[in-house]
Amino acid sequence: MSEIAPIFRNAITIIENLFDPETIILGGLASTDLLERLAGAAAHLPNSVSARSDRTTPRVSVARGGQHAVLRGAAALAVSGVLSPRFGQIFTAERERGRDLLHNKGIAA
Repeated sequence: MSEIAPIFRNAITIIENLFDPETIILGGLASTDLLERLAGAAAHLPNSVSARSDRTTPRVSVARGGQHAVLRGAAALAVSGVLSPRFGQIFTAERERGRDLLHNKGIAA
């Protein structure tokens, strides 16, 4: 753990600087003991955009769903992708076919 801790802390900091997540959740097929040790290794993270004084959530936490956390995360990502608006692409396909959804009162999805 002492060998990978600095690399792990740098990886967490890079993820925070790229995506600015509310928290990073460790989970998956690894044992709970290993995940807890990784979270402990991330206790003293370097500064990033997520290191705010008004934080109410930890920067890194461990998933409590066990091996099913991977499935839940994948399902949440799929649902998020379907429900998130992609404003630049909403009407593109219909316009290319020569149909105006707003004029015909169609539904864009």
